[in-house]
Amino acid sequence: NHHNYRNMEARAQDFLSQLTPEETAALESLRGALKAKGTLSSDSPQLLMSSIWARKLDVERAQELYENNQRIRKLLNLPADNVPITLVNEKLLDTHGYWVEPDKTDTEGRLITYAVPGRIVTTHLPIEDVFVWLFFMNDYCAYNVAPAIARKQVVIVEDVANMGFKNMDMRLNKKAKEFGLSNVQNLFAQRVGAIYLVNFSVLLRPLLSFAKLFIKAKLIQRIHIVNHAELHKFIDPESLSFEMGGHLQSSGATWVEHAKAQGGMTPGAGHHSSTASTSSSTSSTLPAPVDNKI
Repeated sequence: NHHNYRNMEARAQDFLSQLTPEETAALESLRGALKAKGTLSSDSPQLLMSSIWARKLDVERAQELYENNQRIRKLLNLPADNVPITLVNEKLLDTHGYWVEPDKTDTEGRLITYAVPGRIVTTHLPIEDVFVWLFFMNDYCAYNVAPAIARKQVVIVEDVANMGFKNMDMRLNKKAKEFGLSNVQNLFAQRVGAIYLVNFSVLLRPLLSFAKLFIKAKLIQRIHIVNHAELHKFIDPESLSFEMGGHLQSSGATWVEHAKAQGGMTPGAGHHSSTASTSSSTSSTLPAPVDNKI
């Protein structure tokens, strides 16, 4: 409606005001290139900038990423931007296996994302549902992370307890190739600066070796096996989820609950968390970590 449109416009203007002159120039250059080619499906500055940041202000490469992203959206009958949570398969959401805190960063100011792959089994679901989930997460980050954080890389904190080959969906890259892409990384706007694996055991070494076959060499070098105490060297416990040994009273379950309450990701709405030190009553009402497998 008119109110929501004005709200989105205000958020877009606020977003634009936080860009550097170089970023603004790259945005206008990308917008112009897409218009000239007739491939500007969404004029959202947040979505356009997510591609630009993902390709380190290289407009030509950002255009390729953006066009890949938009082309696959059309194939999946998804909106050009801001995919609502209502389109995501409920079974995927109920795993509570992936979430992000848009206003929390590591010691280098990089966005923190979380994954608990041991909770997620997707091989019995249509692969298209998995892609819809990924597009939703892509848009959530684009619209809810401030430029000061979004222009940097992201870090992934991954609890690999109970993880096995059953949690690896090998159909993702196969489907990406059917889409005409070399891999999934050429579809989503994300630069990974570090991956921290917690609760890693020697039994997982064969799985990690297998996974490395599908990961770029530079990304393999960014994988760190740590315990909770070591993780605190890179992420302040006050900014780290209690599920990963931190004090932040946020989890996959609370994040999904918040997203559902919004009914879809209103651009820039954000998901604000509290720390354990805020109040004792808060932590007592939080749901305990779950281990759902779909």
